[in-house]
Amino acid sequence: MIKFCNYAAKPCILASQFLDSMVNNQFPLRAEVTDIHSAVMDGADCLLLNTETTIGRYPLEALKTMHDVCVSAEQHFNYQEFFLEMLTHAEKPMQKVEAVANSCVKSAFNLQSPVIISVTDIGRVSRMISKYKPYSQVIVISKEKKLANQCGLSRSCNGVWANDITCVNDMIISIINILKDQGDVEVDEDIVFVSGVMDD
Repeated sequence: MIKFCNYAAKPCILASQFLDSMVNNQFPLRAEVTDIHSAVMDGADCLLLNTETTIGRYPLEALKTMHDVCVSAEQHFNYQEFFLEMLTHAEKPMQKVEAVANSCVKSAFNLQSPVIISVTDIGRVSRMISKYKPYSQVIVISKEKKLANQCGLSRSCNGVWANDITCVNDMIISIINILKDQGDVEVDEDIVFVSGVMDD
C-alpha cells in the first residue's frame, strides 16, 4: 500500500499503534522499534501516534522515541535507490510537473544541495518532489495558509506561508538567510529552486 501511495505521489500516513507498549511502559519493545524503522525505510510520509499520547502514561517519551527512531532510520535510507525505483515506475510520457520535479531532485543529488525551494499555488510540484524522496529539505512557499500547512504531510517538506509572493527573489534571499542562521545551509552551498508548472 505504501508503494502504491508513493507511485501516485499521495502522502502516506500510517497509524498502527506503533508504540502501544508505551501506554503503560516507559520503554518500547524491540518489535515496535523495528516496525517504525521498516515504515520509514518503505517510504511512509508520516507516522501517527494514537493511544500512546492520548491516554498513555508516557506521551512525551513515546513522541521522543518515535522521533529518534525515524531520524535514525532516515540516516540509513537509500535515497538514490528510491529515486531510481520511482523513476522506473513513473508513467511515460510524464506530465510536465513530474518531469520538472524529478529533475529538481536529480539536480539536488548531483549538487549535494541541502535545500530545494519550491514556490507553488496548488502544491503539485512539492508533492511530486516529495514522491522522489530527496535527501534535501524541501521548503514550500505558498500564499495559501492551508496549503502551506498541508505540505508538512509530505516527507521532507516544510511549508512557509507568505501573503505576498510577488517579489520571489527577496523571499528566497530571506529564507536562505534564515537557513544560514539555523545552520541548515553553509556559505557557497548550492540551492535548487523551482516554481509552479502548468500542464496543458
